Amino acid sequence: MSAHDANAPAHPTDPTMLDKGLTKREYIAAIALAATDASATAQERAKQAVELTDALFKALHG
Repeated sequence: MSAHDANAPAHPTDPTMLDKGLTKREYIAAIALAATDASATAQERAKQAVELTDALFKALHG
């Protein structure tokens, strides 16, 4: 698992806990949710957050 892996743990602190908690992708999507259209449905907002997250990873790591 590389440092650029979107599915790597967002905040690993203990080598025995690397498979616990949120992935980087889940963590960024949760933050991106704040930038979504507040008038959209929950499902639409979730989709927007994931699309923003994937766009960020693509821009950063092509």
